[in-house]
Amino acid sequence: MTLFLGYDMEPGLIPLVVGVVSTPEGLERAAAADSWPCDVVEIRLDLIGEESCDWTVAALRMTKAGLGTLLTVRHVSEGGRWTGDEQSRLDCYLQGIPLVTGVDVELGAEILADVVSSARDRATVIGSHHNFRAMPDVASLCATVRSGRSAGVDVVKIAAFASDEIDLRHMTGALKKCSDSAVCMLAMGPQGPASRISLPLAGSCLTYGYLDKPNAPGQPSAGTIRDALMAQHDEYRVFAEIRGEPP
Repeated sequence: MTLFLGYDMEPGLIPLVVGVVSTPEGLERAAAADSWPCDVVEIRLDLIGEESCDWTVAALRMTKAGLGTLLTVRHVSEGGRWTGDEQSRLDCYLQGIPLVTGVDVELGAEILADVVSSARDRATVIGSHHNFRAMPDVASLCATVRSGRSAGVDVVKIAAFASDEIDLRHMTGALKKCSDSAVCMLAMGPQGPASRISLPLAGSCLTYGYLDKPNAPGQPSAGTIRDALMAQHDEYRVFAEIRGEPP
């Protein structure tokens, strides 16, 4: 694949800011906008509801506008709200792949191989792994990255609970050891808000903030994260300025 979430660059060269949309109203506003405080809009279809609005039209409109678009249908077992069968979830991904620049599916999902195969050369595949209870050590984090790469995903995304700065250093250590792969690291818990800026500065290829409403206590907005990266990451600032900074 030559494109990373719709942008002509190799994954990991600079971090991209993902703005999460989790409501039908938020998706409608994002689709109608002329500019966005993020580089990628994540359509959390499991939160929005596939029947609550015409999400396919919204996705296509943003993609055609040159914005990165990411479809996620997160299963309830990994923190999402999808409780339907896996074939129906796969159908959502198959419907969305021609309309978006990327999809996110769990590394442990039984539909992963089908999503990877269908998205090949059409959309970036992010393979996610979540640990809501604890922070794995560096070796375990790197093992998850290797497992994801072996499964054929383009980006491995790991979200884990970080209670203190020591936990957070496990993620920065894994980012250094896995610098030859496209990896997104996200902390949950007390270190979550700060990690959305510190981890992309340490090499995480993606960072996430909300566009319409926060989904966790203290979660920063996409615009807040983008402003911080523009102030602290020279390459990202150049990228953002070329794209055009929103008013």
